[in-house]
Formats: sequence, C-alpha cells, structure tokens
Amino acid sequence: MQIEAIHEIDLTRGQDEEIASLLSDAFGPDTGYDNRSFYKQRFHMRLIMRDEGQVVGHVALLLREVRLGGQHVPIIGVGEVGTAHSHRGQGIATSLMTEAIAQSRKTLAAFMVLFGVRPLYAGLGFVNKPNKMRLMAVHELRTLRIDERCEPSLMVLPLKDEPWNNDALLDLLGPMF
Repeated sequence: MQIEAIHEIDLTRGQDEEIASLLSDAFGPDTGYDNRSFYKQRFHMRLIMRDEGQVVGHVALLLREVRLGGQHVPIIGVGEVGTAHSHRGQGIATSLMTEAIAQSRKTLAAFMVLFGVRPLYAGLGFVNKPNKMRLMAVHELRTLRIDERCEPSLMVLPLKDEPWNNDALLDLLGPMF
C-alpha cells in the first residue's frame, strides 16, 4: 500500500465519491457526511491509501491563517482522519498522519491543529491545548453563528521553533475542520 496525495482542485468526481464512501464507512452513516468527502468544508489536499485499488485510509489537510492572541499564525488544519473498518489495526492512520506531518513541515505553517481524542495523535506528538476559541458554527453546510468556547479535543503539534500561547484566544477565522 502506498500513500497518494491529491490536491483538492485536482480531485475527480470518482475520487470524491471514493473518499465519501470511505468516510461513511469509517465514521458511520449518521455522522453528517451525507455522501460528501468533507464534513464542514473542503480541504486543500488529501492523503489517501489504497489497497488493491480501494481507498482504505484518508486524511485531509488545510492551510489556514488564524489569530492566536494578537498574532497571525499559519497552521495546517487536519481533518477526516479515517480508516476503512476492514483495514483497522494495520497502521494506516499512523502512516497517513506521519506523512501529513512530514509534508506539513515543508510548508509555511508553524503548527498543525486538529480536533480529536484518539491516542494516535498524542503518540505522534500532538498535545491538548486549553485555549478558548472563536469559530464559525457550521451545521449541515449552513453558517449558524460565531461561537466562543473551549474545545477539549483541541490538539497542536509545533512544526517550527515557535511556542504556542496556551492563554491566548485562538480565532480560527472560520469553522472547525
């Protein structure tokens, strides 16, 4: 199995449908994907893994500028980390996340940011952060409001030598990913 990178602008209808099918399998039919390859927004790049032509793993990456206190900070947002039920326990998510980290280190981003609770993330160096966040609340592809809240699943991985300010308001300048 090999990892394939697909830029969102190059995503074909067939690839989009394959990813949507995988995400439905990985997260369940009633999780809000509604046969889409994304939950709240499209990403900039997808990393997928295939086994005998079938997509069995996926992670999506988004380059975004956010505000951390008074600073503008470029980040890579990580979303939709999923593995087909039939291929769980084979290290697919770990391989995809390791590649995502390697590719992210080559970008302008200072940090990778994700919202998750799986031990895999801590094992790769992501750390929970206590920051209060400002974000656009999105549900079923509709903007609802702007929220400010703490999100216990916020995890951050430094990509450069910049420190993360745990006390600063994190303004995502958009929805969670």
